[in-house]
Amino acid sequence: MQSITIPPLAAEASDSTTAPERLAALSHDHTLKALIASNHATPATILETLSNEKDPVIRRAVTENPNTPVAILLHLAQEFPHTFLANPIMPFLNLAQPDFMQDASPQTWLHLLRCEHIPPMWLQWLQETPVPPYDRVRGQVKAAARLHIALAGVPVGQQEIYTAMAEEHAQLLHRIALHPYTPVELLARLVTSPEARRTVVCNPRVPPALLHQLAGDKDMLVRYAVAGNQRTPPADLEALAHDSRPIVRASVASNRQLPAGLYQLLRDDRRPSVLAALGGNIQAPEAVLAALADDLNPQVRGAAAGNPGLPVALFPALISDTAGEVRISLAKNPQLPFALFQRLAKEPVRKIRRNLAANPRTPLPVLEQLMQGNHTYLWEQVARNPQTTPELLVQLATKGNARVWAGVAAHKHTPVEVLYRLANQSRRARARGEQHFWKGIISNPHAPPDLLEAAFTHACIELRFGLVCHPALSCEQRQAMVERLVEHIVAAPLDRYPRQWSHVLVRPDLPLPLLRAFAQSVYWEERCLLALHPELPRTVLDELAQDGNRYVRTVAREALKQHAAP
Repeated sequence: MQSITIPPLAAEASDSTTAPERLAALSHDHTLKALIASNHATPATILETLSNEKDPVIRRAVTENPNTPVAILLHLAQEFPHTFLANPIMPFLNLAQPDFMQDASPQTWLHLLRCEHIPPMWLQWLQETPVPPYDRVRGQVKAAARLHIALAGVPVGQQEIYTAMAEEHAQLLHRIALHPYTPVELLARLVTSPEARRTVVCNPRVPPALLHQLAGDKDMLVRYAVAGNQRTPPADLEALAHDSRPIVRASVASNRQLPAGLYQLLRDDRRPSVLAALGGNIQAPEAVLAALADDLNPQVRGAAAGNPGLPVALFPALISDTAGEVRISLAKNPQLPFALFQRLAKEPVRKIRRNLAANPRTPLPVLEQLMQGNHTYLWEQVARNPQTTPELLVQLATKGNARVWAGVAAHKHTPVEVLYRLANQSRRARARGEQHFWKGIISNPHAPPDLLEAAFTHACIELRFGLVCHPALSCEQRQAMVERLVEHIVAAPLDRYPRQWSHVLVRPDLPLPLLRAFAQSVYWEERCLLALHPELPRTVLDELAQDGNRYVRTVAREALKQHAAP
């Protein structure tokens, strides 16, 4: 067997008998820094210098070294909490300096609480240390410690932990119940919770069998949600169409998967709210819509007037309706004949003209007519209308306010030179519409890459997550943006709690580095939701299944079962 020859300098850097002066000289060689950082004979001053290296391998080695100063260890614990806890100096520090962890920052504590194995004496100290009511950050640390499995314990059964979550963290339970990737088995457990039941029935993946189970629920709002779900079995829809509560019957009437036989049944309902819901159902037969368009109640006629399935022959009668709400609704109908578009454009009612400007089938001459005058509420709608031409968008870029410019920025027909001109306006000119404008740029599929760079700089953090998936970005730009977002996730200050990023964590196109960063988030709620992500690598999910937080590990283990299923 051939022996492996270690280069002399590497052997010297690893040797615990190497003189400190020699180690200091060798530490200037980048190829030797990781070896020197692991050497237990390396002086503390050198380790402190190495702790600032960009290479994470070197920083991790410093964290493992028992000779590293305590202050440096506490700082590195945020990045390498498991390595910090495994450092052989820890048992000695707990004996010699039992209060050394009092110097740990809240961020350090929250990262350490992600770990399963943490000294019980630390958790006890966190629980016994009083926290002023105004100190939200340290209160967050104490709350996270209370949920650590060493204190809260491993649940006896799965149902126990969801019951506890419903009592203590109802908002998170609702997010899990509504999450599009929550396993069906988990949804079935959540419906036993009265707090989560209303949300579960709105989940896009809820199975018909579960909807059937809840169709007879005592809670009216649960039945309402079941009635409106397009996956509800036809037999249950028929039963709910006879419900004693009008709001439930109205929800049935709005369901686009309504069986043909129920349209006439609901047409004979006496409640205007039920009839209006039926009139707004785009799958309703023409005969039913014709009857509703002739109803005595203007609310019902208005609902039918806006339905694109309404027979064209009924439009002339509805445009002459004395009830303004009927004509307002009619202006939204994309099947209006050209002559009626022109007639409604002359109406003095603001809502009618606004609906016309927003109607995706409004002819260009009518849009040009609506552009006349000084009405920013119309300009905003025209700027977002898919029929608007580049020429009109050029005009709109010189008019109105920041909301108009945001619509122009988002429009796929806007000339590139107009986008540049709007972006170069002073931030003061865009005033309160700054974020609306950048949101428009980000949503524009034809936005040039350099403007997307500017959007990443000026847009709020929530908008940046969507930006990294823009098709116009180069691979280099996307990678640079992702790296900056990772830094923000990891280093975000704890001044806003909790972070409202649950909508980000359900994005199926979230880049892998961001998934990994969220898996190390100090916010256990984010780790909990992340465990449900369909693109999460198995290795990361395995780590979350060993998380110190009892809720995170439970949800992660449910997700692992889904991965193991054939």
